[in-house]
Amino acid sequence: QYALRRRMRNDGIKVLLTGEGADEVLSGYERSLPFYLSALMESGQLEHLPDAVEGACDFLSCDRKKVIQNWMGFLNARLNNRFRQLHEVGVGVVSERLFDKYGDSLLSQGYLNREDFGEGRFLWENLYTHLFERFIPLILRIEDRVSSAFSIESRVPFLDHELVETAWSFPFNKLMEKGRNKAVLRNTLRG
Repeated sequence: QYALRRRMRNDGIKVLLTGEGADEVLSGYERSLPFYLSALMESGQLEHLPDAVEGACDFLSCDRKKVIQNWMGFLNARLNNRFRQLHEVGVGVVSERLFDKYGDSLLSQGYLNREDFGEGRFLWENLYTHLFERFIPLILRIEDRVSSAFSIESRVPFLDHELVETAWSFPFNKLMEKGRNKAVLRNTLRG
């Protein structure tokens, strides 16, 4: 990033649009697939699982066995470790902490639809954690410092509050239709 910003300054570029946040808001990461499949299962949409696995295989160019093995490994890890502990203490402890920390302010501003956060909880919590607690805060700090060092204004249109509000108002299964990530964006661009 540093070398790129230096080159941009030397070329006279003053404003940069980045794609930061697109994966976190629109479920773009490949690693979101197990969360999506689990959300389908949790919400009782079992009839969509075969299409989701097939779609992911086509999109990611991998075989069905690998997708299912990764998902089963994900579920097994959840069940064997943290999930069992949470159920001993009380169902939804992690979700409630996450929601208590940010949920009310986001709901009051219209960023989250409480019903969708409940139905697709696996996927929503994954996206929510990456957007507000893990990657994006760090990435934005780095982006701001590097761009500022070269007097470049860096803009992040995928983190615009109206885009986040709109994207997160869709049902969870629209974010990864048939196992394909960023489905809302792809469908919008397709027209």
